[in-house]
Amino acid sequence: MPKTKTGEIMTRIAIIGIDEAIKERVIPLLDNKKIRIVYLAWEKVDLNALDSIDCLYIDDNLDRNYKEEIFHYCLKKGIDLAVIPAIMTLAGKKCFYKKGNILSCPLSSFRLTWSQKAVKRVFDFIFSLLMIIVFFPLMATIFIAIKIYDPGPAIYKQRRLTVNHREFVMLKFRTMIDNAEKNTGATLSSANDDRVTKIGKFLRKSRLDELPQIFNVLIGDMSLVGPRPERKCFVETYEKENDYYRYRFNVKAGITGLAQINCRYNAGYVDKLHFDLLYISRYCFFRDLIIIIKTLPMFFDGKAAEGVGGTFLDNIKNKGLALKKIKPEVLELLYNEEKNHY
Repeated sequence: MPKTKTGEIMTRIAIIGIDEAIKERVIPLLDNKKIRIVYLAWEKVDLNALDSIDCLYIDDNLDRNYKEEIFHYCLKKGIDLAVIPAIMTLAGKKCFYKKGNILSCPLSSFRLTWSQKAVKRVFDFIFSLLMIIVFFPLMATIFIAIKIYDPGPAIYKQRRLTVNHREFVMLKFRTMIDNAEKNTGATLSSANDDRVTKIGKFLRKSRLDELPQIFNVLIGDMSLVGPRPERKCFVETYEKENDYYRYRFNVKAGITGLAQINCRYNAGYVDKLHFDLLYISRYCFFRDLIIIIKTLPMFFDGKAAEGVGGTFLDNIKNKGLALKKIKPEVLELLYNEEKNHY
């Protein structure tokens, strides 16, 4: 059995996705020292090849009959089984009701009630006002530092979308050179982006570049917790690709959110969308408090703020792994001690 450096037994897993996009979605798992991805597939596999694994993850969108076959196989072999949920599964409210002999689970409309909105707004106003008072000296210091060490404005203003697709001007401390997108147009920041300034690298790593958004919360454009605001050009693209993306705009955009404490910046929009919709469907005020508390350690987590990273193959190569193609849509990941056998 493979073990970690501390002697813990590693969990051997296999993942069966619905399409080839699963390769990019598993990249963060390659950094997890307690698990080892053995097989990665996006079509039917010979289940007998999975005897050596401890846990199998399957996409909820797989064919129903195939999922049932996998379910029975895992029960027979004692393999733990987990489902990567579809959006409709996320809409479930985790409670069941009996209607006659029928057991049913109500689905969320991905909207907050008027009372939930009222409580959320009162909390946002009071907490953002306190934050401005507490962090004003720090914000003033950052403002002056940017002005001294880098020509151009200290505050970066960008139009983003919030609730009901309403456009607003989002504030951030500028972390890139002035007019960074003059030649490239709208583009996501990449890992080791040479447009990021020296001060900008520190602000991004510590997430302090987001502090001016407290003023956006105070005036009501944003909330402390919610889906991150996106640019219109990206939203239009995502909504064409995914019918569920529009539901994240049923609530105000947030400084932090469930996606931010669970995903890296370079995670794909589909993975972030899952957490955003889960947050909306099971919203409660106390969960907002928990998310805010869990956001604090991220100020010291540089990895969480990394830009868009390399491809699946880039990450495989960088970590010294090798791939063995069992079929075009079925991959076996080989680790250092296993390479010599092939």
